[in-house]
Amino acid sequence: MEQAERNVQDGISLIQTAEGGLSIIENPLLQRMRELAVQASNGTLTPEDRQIIQKEMDHIKEAINDIANDSEFNEIKLLRPPVIQGNEGSISDPKADIIFLIDDSGSMQGGIDEVTKGISSFVNDLSTYGNVRVGTVSTVHPGRNLPLTDDISIIKNHLSTVHIATSGTSTPYQHMIDYAPSGSMGSTLGYDSNSKKIFVLLTDTYNESGSVSETDVKSTLDTNNIFSYVFGIHIIGSKNYFSYSESYDEFANKIFIPSTPDEIASNISPGLAEQIITDSGFGQEKIFEPVILHVGANSWDTFTIHLLDARTPNLGIDDVVVDTISEAQDAIGKIDEAIQTVSSERTKFGAYQNTLEHINNNVANYKINLTKAESLIRDADLPKEFSNLTNKKILLESSQAMLAQANQQSVLQFLK
Repeated sequence: MEQAERNVQDGISLIQTAEGGLSIIENPLLQRMRELAVQASNGTLTPEDRQIIQKEMDHIKEAINDIANDSEFNEIKLLRPPVIQGNEGSISDPKADIIFLIDDSGSMQGGIDEVTKGISSFVNDLSTYGNVRVGTVSTVHPGRNLPLTDDISIIKNHLSTVHIATSGTSTPYQHMIDYAPSGSMGSTLGYDSNSKKIFVLLTDTYNESGSVSETDVKSTLDTNNIFSYVFGIHIIGSKNYFSYSESYDEFANKIFIPSTPDEIASNISPGLAEQIITDSGFGQEKIFEPVILHVGANSWDTFTIHLLDARTPNLGIDDVVVDTISEAQDAIGKIDEAIQTVSSERTKFGAYQNTLEHINNNVANYKINLTKAESLIRDADLPKEFSNLTNKKILLESSQAMLAQANQQSVLQFLK
């Protein structure tokens, strides 16, 4: 019972640590993001003003992710818990077919090389959830496509030896339509009818053919239940100058714009991998591994603490931008939802702590009463034993007095 009491106290400390991290995420970080979104919604600002506001918001997102990644109790990640594998509700034999549509025109070689570096981790990360296959399509040059395969070595070799950047015109809109499962070229990639369908576009420019619109692409993606992602990669030196996100924001689930070449691989994995899981639910229902406390002396005297992934993708604010008034207005709604999520989680942690404090009091009371019960069985009844001792002393002293009196009488009789 004493050890169980210490377990409960450790659990309370863990909860306080997690709640402390969430409190900082909620205020000042999320509150400041909301303030910036409200500011960016005002028509008196210039585009340059909103770019400065966006930079601060991006820094706040980084700070939120740093807190979520670094909040630990005895090396247990409290705000970035691992996902349970094979939980109830998982999809039978889950599959994902992922097509990388690659703008392999003249300036893209560095970006393609970075994607190649991260592709193994990307496939491995997703493979823990089910069967993952990757194919490639060039949006510039015919004859460079790779049908879907789960062999990582083939994928890496194809990226590094076939998708060599050479000059040409990129037409990603048309290729997305043509290489969807229902498109004219879809059958060449070998889709599985039961798989999650994912498009990942790597490009440094907009759609260079005006014959197809964003609306056409969105209709095709919706009809085929395809999740789509864009990597804007226009690297010059050590900086990314990609500026065509508006060409894809109508249909992309997320647009990744890595700041530097070094960020491209990490944006592929874990960034893109985690985003696919979050958006598509690939593999299983997303349930985080709980912390289970043992709070009693017997088997299964347990208390479960469910944790929260407080990183920006899970809070729904990773793609928040304020480049336009419309986007800033949308950002306010997303940030409000994130604040509500964090506030609810803090309330839950408060309830956990309150319950554990009651359990702790009960365990302490149980321990005292159990000790008392054992004492009644095992220990001496001191008042009774003192009474017996006194009684025996009286009897002993009386017998000694009587013996002394008898001895005295015997001596007197002898003297006569």
